[in-house]
Amino acid sequence: MSIESLTGILDEGDIIFRYGNGVWSPVFRNVSLTEKRFSHAGVIIVEKGRFWVVHASAHEMNGVGYVSKVSLEQFLAVSSDYAVYRFGKEKNVRWRIAENAKSYIGRPFDSSFDIADRNRVYCTELVMHSVNDAVGYNAISPTVVNGVSLVAPDDCYEGRGFFSVADKRLSGKL
Repeated sequence: MSIESLTGILDEGDIIFRYGNGVWSPVFRNVSLTEKRFSHAGVIIVEKGRFWVVHASAHEMNGVGYVSKVSLEQFLAVSSDYAVYRFGKEKNVRWRIAENAKSYIGRPFDSSFDIADRNRVYCTELVMHSVNDAVGYNAISPTVVNGVSLVAPDDCYEGRGFFSVADKRLSGKL
């Protein structure tokens, strides 16, 4: 699916997932318990008619990073697979998801993966807080891995209320 086709489907507040080509991508992908397909996630926002992705990322070697906004093209340029999911049918909920995500821009990356500390977040934690705060309940809940609560990529789209709007494997799925 071309970027132009994809942007015709997307809406602000959609959640985008990718499998990246970084050193840590296989590790993060394997945190998921059911579908080990994605390693990274972000929230789609729209500014001046362009699609952007708000996501938390860090340098692969030192773990230092922050929540930033990158173009959709830049986000997908380092991926071999992607899919986009939407929560619910209400546009105002998706708008709140996007606004919540934007409020995290500039916060440091959470290299300790502590979901109790909202001052530092990692990618799927950003998605979880953005969605849960928008809907007012835990639409996304963490997975416990070796006694530690982590938000896995599949936690962010397998819950009730999420549906697929685009998928590289299905080329053009609506």
